[in-house]
Order: sequence, then C-alpha cells, then structure tokens
Amino acid sequence: MNSMKWIAAGLAGGLVGAMIWAAISYFANTEIGWIAWGVGGLVGLCVRVAAGNEDEGPLPGVGAAAIAIGSVLLGKYLAIHMAVASIAGGFEVGEFTPADMIERNANEIVREREAKGQVVVFRNAKTNENANGEADFPPDIWQEASTKWTSLPADEQQKQMAQARQELQEIMGNLHGVLRQEGFMNSFSPYDALWFILAAITAFRLGSGGGGREE
Repeated sequence: MNSMKWIAAGLAGGLVGAMIWAAISYFANTEIGWIAWGVGGLVGLCVRVAAGNEDEGPLPGVGAAAIAIGSVLLGKYLAIHMAVASIAGGFEVGEFTPADMIERNANEIVREREAKGQVVVFRNAKTNENANGEADFPPDIWQEASTKWTSLPADEQQKQMAQARQELQEIMGNLHGVLRQEGFMNSFSPYDALWFILAAITAFRLGSGGGGREE
C-alpha cells in the first residue's frame, strides 16, 4: 500500500526533525519555537514526496499533521532527556567503602535511639541528615557502628556493599525518571500552542499536496 510508504517517510522525517529540535534546544539551552514549524514542514515534505501524484488529498495531510505534532513532542522530550542525562553524568554512583557502610550503620543506630526517645548529640552541630564520618558522630555511636561492621565475615561485607550500591543506583534512576517527567511537563508554555498549530497546518498542506495550490 502506498499509504505505508508515505507514513514511513513521514515518521523518518519526523524523527530527524525531532532530533534536530532536541539538539538545538539542548545546546542553546532554550527552545526556539519556529524550529517546530520547520519540523512540520519537513514531515509534510517527506510525506508528499513519498505519496507522489497518485495519493493526493486530505488523508496524507492528516497523517502528516499527526506525525508532525508527535515529532515536536518527541523533540521536547529528547531535549529534557539530554539535559537530565547531562546532569546525572556528574553524579555517578561509585563503589561503597567500609567507612561508608559504618556511617550507614551509625545512621541506623541514631534512628533506633531517637525512636526510643533518646536524645543524640552530634559533634560540630550536625544532624543525622548531614553528619559525615567519624568526626561528626558521637564517639559511642561510631564505635558501635564500627564494631557491628567489622564483626561481619568478609563475604557478607562485600555483599552488603554491593547491595547498598544497587539500592542507591535504583534511587538515582527513579529520581532521573521524575526529573524527566517534571521537566517535560514544565517545558510547555502558551506559545507552544501556536507552534504546534503552525507545524500541523504546514505538514497538512504539504502532505496533502495543497501547499502550492491557488486558493
């Protein structure tokens, strides 16, 4: 069917347009609305070339308009994805060390004591949320946490460090997903409606073969 040909061509053009939109938005650190209009033109042109003279009319135009809108949405999402990936690249999850695991134990001991109503006084005016290492925790808590860790067999220590790293990777992955979703939703503005409409109209006119007709 010829419709499959122009649909494939429109999708290919839309993918290229989305990638161009995303790259410009990412590197310019802003969205340039008229590029969305250009994406619509690219999709419509690809549909028209693939459809040829034997398949003119509203159907290719409607298909081109739908693909154009989807392509602009994809471009916006890809731009957000690239931005989040760039930020996430600076927060690689490294290997956990014995000192990290002792600190985790110390955090847990503090929570257990506070749950029992005990008052825990940290060094350097720290709290359980921002204490960092032996210098900030009360000596007795750090000693208890250290003893708890060193009493474990070596294979169990390795297992717990690997598990802690995996848990942190999952947390970071979930955070990145939330950032992508929130960033995508917040990327829309009232002006987007104008560019979506122009992209859809341009794609429809070119795709249907009516772009150069006299009214």
